[in-house]
Amino acid sequence: MKKILIDDDKPEKYAQLISLVQREQLTTDHVEVVTNVRDALDRLAGHQYLVLVLDMFLPDTPWDGPHEKGGANLLTHLEEDDSLYRPKYIIGVTASQDELDIVTGK
Repeated sequence: MKKILIDDDKPEKYAQLISLVQREQLTTDHVEVVTNVRDALDRLAGHQYLVLVLDMFLPDTPWDGPHEKGGANLLTHLEEDDSLYRPKYIIGVTASQDELDIVTGK
């Protein structure tokens, strides 16, 4: 089982986390990084992950720009598509309170 899937259009933010995983003597096979919803769905269709770290302001495809519904779109797919492996834990992240308010509908 893969351990962590990170879905963020700015993956450089996770260099410290990846370094920590490597120091704990886990291999880089334990962490995968994708940058859009489509690539995350491809990974979740073929692998079981323990943790999904999900940027909420994310592009749907590699050629799109990030938008406020990207992360929510991925969560909708996870809820509705029984062919996807659902991670045990999902951690949503965002860069600003404004983006959080958009995603949560506040």
